[in-house]
Amino acid sequence: MNDAAFQTPMERIAQTLTKKLPTQNSRVIVLTFTTTEGKEHKLGSLFAEKLTTDIVRRENIIVLDRLLFSRQLQENQLTLSSGSDLAEIRKIGELLGLNAIVTGMITSFNNGYGLNCRIIDPKTGFILAAEEAFYSGE
Repeated sequence: MNDAAFQTPMERIAQTLTKKLPTQNSRVIVLTFTTTEGKEHKLGSLFAEKLTTDIVRRENIIVLDRLLFSRQLQENQLTLSSGSDLAEIRKIGELLGLNAIVTGMITSFNNGYGLNCRIIDPKTGFILAAEEAFYSGE
């Protein structure tokens, strides 16, 4: 969808983040969204799945399925909630052959959730792009 006025928060995040991917057909995975303290948020998997779907809808991006690769991560003492430090990001990137890793943070408000997402180069830890959005409702 091109008209920003009609985009969902996740569509807008996906559009912003994927503009800065390092190569065409970049390999990415979306990690489980966390709280501001770095712990898995109760809605972290749900928001990560929604963003995964919207990134898949973009062209020329290879998105790894979160559930299919979670076992491979677990076998290497990593999880979809990993990524709170550069060493973990590097391990995930190397293990899965990724060009970028998407992370997200959720802040709860009375009338919804603030989402802050980043796409990170797993080799350097540099943020390639970031976007934030408000997701209203429960």
